Amino acid sequence: DPDSVAGRVLHVSSGAAHGAPPVGWSCYGISKAAFFQSFKVLEREFREKGSKVIVGSFKPGVVDTAMQGKIRDSSKDDMPVVQNFRKMKDSMGSAGILSASEAKPPPKGALDTADNVSFFAEYLLLGTSDEEFSNKDDPNEWDIRNEACWIKEVK
Repeated sequence: DPDSVAGRVLHVSSGAAHGAPPVGWSCYGISKAAFFQSFKVLEREFREKGSKVIVGSFKPGVVDTAMQGKIRDSSKDDMPVVQNFRKMKDSMGSAGILSASEAKPPPKGALDTADNVSFFAEYLLLGTSDEEFSNKDDPNEWDIRNEACWIKEVK
């Protein structure tokens, strides 16, 4: 019986789902906005049916990924803000965040590591109550930049 199954679904969002993304990101922004709406519908359907499955969503911030590598390889003609991402990558070394062995606040002005984002996801999935996880009283999503809520708990 699917109604008796309990669990959590964690939607990975993006700042590009909200507001206007930079020039060159139309398809990415549109797809993230659509995915965000699918999260909202799924969350509401489970909640209104009284399901034991809880849905939450979070924004991981700007992370050093393969997609980021492709962005940084773009020309300024294709993506006018490409230099911002190149600077963020260059700043990773000086910020001392080339790897993460423990949870830390996301860097300001530099890309974060996938490892650090995984610490945040782990906190959301395993370190929050059902009510906190669903974030139902807040129309916004969890944001990795709100480190005060999770850094002290993850260690």
